[in-house]
Amino acid sequence: YPLAETIYMRAMMKRAARRSVMAFADSDYTRRDALKFFEISEHKIKTCYQDCSPIFSPDIDGERKKSVRDNYVLPEHFIFSPVSLSPRKNLGRVLEAFGMILDKIPHHLVVTGGQGHEWKKIVDRVNTEFSQRVKILGHVASADMPALYALSEFTLYPSLLEGFGMPVLEAFRSGSPLLTSNVTSIPEVAGDAAHYVNPYSVGDIAEGMLELATNEKLRAQLVEKGYEQAEKFSWDKTARRILDSFDQYESQRN
Repeated sequence: YPLAETIYMRAMMKRAARRSVMAFADSDYTRRDALKFFEISEHKIKTCYQDCSPIFSPDIDGERKKSVRDNYVLPEHFIFSPVSLSPRKNLGRVLEAFGMILDKIPHHLVVTGGQGHEWKKIVDRVNTEFSQRVKILGHVASADMPALYALSEFTLYPSLLEGFGMPVLEAFRSGSPLLTSNVTSIPEVAGDAAHYVNPYSVGDIAEGMLELATNEKLRAQLVEKGYEQAEKFSWDKTARRILDSFDQYESQRN
């Protein structure tokens, strides 16, 4: 993050965590980090998983898919990377890895590409080196995202750091096989339903992309596992966790 933003977040989030009577983390990974960086008591912070929007579903109308494909001028075969143009989303290594396998697969790389920190460097590199095979969509309407997942051959999400990783569940619920990172919170959310790579290794990312692009059986297996994994998360469970924590806090006060 930019320096000013980092300083602000460190100061204000730490202050808020210490003043709170209760805090919720969206993964065990985030909870451990909060305990480490905020120096708050362990009993105060609880893990409370999220879910994605209910618009993500495998039941996407064929006409809707066609409309989205036409609107964004999408190629027949593409890998979808639902990220912002931010350093932690790892697009520099993704582009390098994609360049290693360009001549081995027919796929294009389609990136949502909302503007993040240092976004211009990524855009300039794409325009210079990958203009024929990488497409940056920019801001994408939420209503179009389920079809983008569903139309893709697989989802690529080798992020360097996530507190939860919402695109993991979005891909699962949309029926898109997932290639993702083996670090931070992502394995906790994705379970055994993803193809993992070391996000710091360009070669590992390239091998993973090639494997999913050419292995239809593996993609089908990951889709089925993704549906099963996504069922472990729900907003009902989230709400119940929060309400139970409130009840516990009130009973301790009384």
